[in-house]
Amino acid sequence: MKGQLCHVIVVDGEHSKKGVVNDLENFLRVAHPGAVVFGDDCAPYKRTVPKSEEMLEGWMEFVKRKQIISVANYRNPDLGSPGFVEGVVPDKDGGYTLGL
Repeated sequence: MKGQLCHVIVVDGEHSKKGVVNDLENFLRVAHPGAVVFGDDCAPYKRTVPKSEEMLEGWMEFVKRKQIISVANYRNPDLGSPGFVEGVVPDKDGGYTLGL
């Protein structure tokens, strides 16, 4: 990427806690402060995707360490999907400003 940073990150990979953690660790290395981060199938509520609860645990590790600021969990009650989570990469002071 030659020094370029990501402004939008979508994690929709291996459906496991380890997969979420690995993907987020790698993406955060190239994330611009204020980057919006989405994690698919990480907002479980009695849904059908196996391991979505442990995927949320992986996401929450980054939230607890303040590497991602959690913004929302999205679920459509009419779908079998567990939905997705949204967050923002904080700047060095722990805040964020949206925009490119």
